Amino acid sequence: MQVGAIPLDEPIDAARVPSFHVRPGREPSGPSCASEPAERRHAKSNSNGCCDANFPLIDSRDAVLDGFSFAETGGIQLYRLTVRRDRLKSVAWQISLALLVSSVPLTVLVAGLLGNARNPTITAALLVGPIIGLLGFSQWSNFRKNEVDMYFCAFGAVAIASIMINGLPPPKSLSFFALSLAAYPACRFGPQLREPNAFIALTSIVVLIGTGASAIALISQWNDSHGKPLIFGLFDHAAAAFLFSLAILIISLVVENTLTPHKAAFVAVAIAIPIAVFAAAQVRFTFVALGFALLVGWLVVRRQQRLYVLAILGTVVLSTLFGLICRQNVSTQFLLQAIVPGSSSNAPAIVSTPPVQSLANAADPATIAHAAASRQINANLKRSGAECQETNNSISMRRTLISESLQILPRAGLFGIGLSSFAGVSCLMRDPHNSILQAAVEFGPLGGIFLALVIASVVRGLWMVRDDRASEVNFVLCSFTFVAVIDMAHGHLINEILFFAFAGYGSQLIGLARKERQLDH
Repeated sequence: MQVGAIPLDEPIDAARVPSFHVRPGREPSGPSCASEPAERRHAKSNSNGCCDANFPLIDSRDAVLDGFSFAETGGIQLYRLTVRRDRLKSVAWQISLALLVSSVPLTVLVAGLLGNARNPTITAALLVGPIIGLLGFSQWSNFRKNEVDMYFCAFGAVAIASIMINGLPPPKSLSFFALSLAAYPACRFGPQLREPNAFIALTSIVVLIGTGASAIALISQWNDSHGKPLIFGLFDHAAAAFLFSLAILIISLVVENTLTPHKAAFVAVAIAIPIAVFAAAQVRFTFVALGFALLVGWLVVRRQQRLYVLAILGTVVLSTLFGLICRQNVSTQFLLQAIVPGSSSNAPAIVSTPPVQSLANAADPATIAHAAASRQINANLKRSGAECQETNNSISMRRTLISESLQILPRAGLFGIGLSSFAGVSCLMRDPHNSILQAAVEFGPLGGIFLALVIASVVRGLWMVRDDRASEVNFVLCSFTFVAVIDMAHGHLINEILFFAFAGYGSQLIGLARKERQLDH
């Protein structure tokens, strides 16, 4: 099969234009000039494969027709329209993904402007809207099932069976869990992303506004005993939510194949102040997860880019230390409360909120009532009064939650105790803050196993195909790693929208890469 070359600005000569067979994201097969730059390689398609500078090959990133004969369809116009349509669809999909990633920061900003901390209509619009957008701009023809899909479906089936057996949870918990599961197919069929400019631009705007709002609140509450600034006087979790968006933005910039020394320097300078602001706001574990994700990024980028990644990681570390030192007294107090039991009996309680704030609170009265009514659990948990009264020491609290989970697990049965039921039997009235452990307790051992297999299969699958779609695969691998690490310390099953979104996105890239490899052979 020959691959022809079409001058985009000249009339088509049907006699010399053979059929194209080019797949998205791959170099065209056929005669080419190895001496020419890849992006402007020239060739003339004839029997002896000679080169001619008058006939530029179509850039493989723009090749969207598979098996089309341009002579038969008559049309470079059709080609151009198809390219424009796919580019617009890609941009729209990126915008929807950016809105989903920053849904909590946007909720904070809109609620702050309206002066209303809880507005179900706004919350629903900012979560449901992006998911509908992702589904609407997807390419369903790209579907190719793999092990990630099977593990996700198995987890969903176990969750549904558990809910049916144990009874329905409160409507809010059920709706948020359903949205979390819907995020997987929403990102499972995404179009090919060329340059993530729209995603980067929109996320940057959210981070910039969030940094300004956090800095204003921080300055006015610098010596406040609460420690974490109340942004708009309403949200002490907002800084963590803004940092989450910043972390995804940093990852998207670090793993780009076009990262140069100048771009790396610009990124390092641009993130220094936001990182220091959020560190001074006493955000903690999100920085650990970001550092872990950047280390994974260091492993997967090209060798010549690794020094730039280390420079950006060093900027994150130094800016974090600077922010903590600027509020040394508050930082020391929070550190002692986190690691030393009873270090400050008069200190304000540290509310352990996840980096992506729980838009549906798992420990609200309706959830607790559901736990007691749906399943009368008499676990005879072994716990001391001191453990249940500890609200300052986050490490001690997590130790208590893990201990309770492990005691309940053998008695939970095959399908667990039901969605959002753990908070009702815990003396701390909180979820385990670990998604796998919560799934094992509330959905049964199979629920925890299948959720763990989803994580393992996404990471392994992306790692195996990381060289095929380098920038996009690396972005999803590092972002999913970041979210998964956070879920080990702040996970809530009803707030796993981004976890399942990146799992679906990863499954899509795994399937596409494997399909292209099979076609190559």
